[in-house]
Amino acid sequence: MDEIEFFVGPGIGLNYGNMFIENYDDDNVTNRRLSKFIYSVGVGVNHSFTNRITGSLRYCYEKKGTRSSLNHPLNPSNDNTREIVESNYSYYYSTISSNFQFFPTRDRSYFLTTGLFYSFLMNINGHVDVAYSPPTFPANSGDFKGKFWYQLADDGGIIGSTFIPGTNSFEDRDYGFSIGIGKKFQLGNMKFITIQVIDHLSLGRVYNDEIP
Repeated sequence: MDEIEFFVGPGIGLNYGNMFIENYDDDNVTNRRLSKFIYSVGVGVNHSFTNRITGSLRYCYEKKGTRSSLNHPLNPSNDNTREIVESNYSYYYSTISSNFQFFPTRDRSYFLTTGLFYSFLMNINGHVDVAYSPPTFPANSGDFKGKFWYQLADDGGIIGSTFIPGTNSFEDRDYGFSIGIGKKFQLGNMKFITIQVIDHLSLGRVYNDEIP
């Protein structure tokens, strides 16, 4: 073990490739994945195998989540009012990860990273903002702990919805691979800032298949 690190940092989750929030657009309904603020804080140990290869073991508490916007006709048979529902879900995980960093340059400022992660779901929060166009009805919003599902008719109107409270509709484990690139900016002998782009390739599912 060459060093112990403490880290904290914000990020932007792009929901790229999120199989649970599909981008689609037809004659009646538009649904879009949106970016989301995330963060992680934790501790890790690093060991340099060579000047170009470093291994690390980390534990962190992290905020992930999904954010999407659903635009559909409120009452297709009677008027042209559209309802815009923006759903924002935050998932809080306790995560253990093992990674290798590869440094292509001598100063070790740029790196490639790959590894494995295993996460335990600790908590979830949901928030929804509802607006109308034209503003026939007042906008409203609310917070909740759980998951909403909407059932849409062929004409885009909502014909049913389901709410599962708490974490019952979510899997309590997530695991998979991670790959990324980054750059370190040295601030001193013991401090540095890292900017990186990471793709977490989950092999699990966020939602519990046993819950309808």
